[in-house]
Amino acid sequence: LIMRRDMHGIADKRRALSLPARECDIVPLTFHQKMILYGSLLGDGSIVKGREDKNCRFSEAHSIKQKDYLLFKHKQLEPFSGKFIEYPRKDGGSDVKFSTKAHPCFNKLKIMFYNKNGKKIIKFSTLKQITQPVALAMWFGDDGSKEKDSYRIATAAYGIQEIKTLMKWLKDFFSINSYLHKHGKYWY
Repeated sequence: LIMRRDMHGIADKRRALSLPARECDIVPLTFHQKMILYGSLLGDGSIVKGREDKNCRFSEAHSIKQKDYLLFKHKQLEPFSGKFIEYPRKDGGSDVKFSTKAHPCFNKLKIMFYNKNGKKIIKFSTLKQITQPVALAMWFGDDGSKEKDSYRIATAAYGIQEIKTLMKWLKDFFSINSYLHKHGKYWY
């Protein structure tokens, strides 16, 4: 027996049967949750849309070494959080991952952090909305490392102009001085 889920009609059927709405359909993202998502989207987080999804979802994966860190994000994003999974890699190690439920609130994040071709981008209009240190902590937790006398954030996914925009934002909003550094063929 094969049954195909009608993802677009589930909410309608729930209403027709007078079943309670999911909690994430009732409560909006909190300001704190938005800051966690914004910082994560500067780093390793992504916004995805499944073939059968009407709306986008947030997703993030890390190595097993960062399991507690990712569990923290999972907990902070409740009731939007989906299943947390651990899965094997081909090299014998393990990774961890979770995605949120598909929800309209994540569609706006797709517009804020991606261009029309689906490439992650940096826009100053987006950065101006990131005003809390918890967002920096999430970004650093994803892409940061401590050097001898300084800290480095891996920004290889972005172009030099986007990195300069990040530098201006760090200075203007958080009074953090930064500079460009080339490591191999990538800029940090």
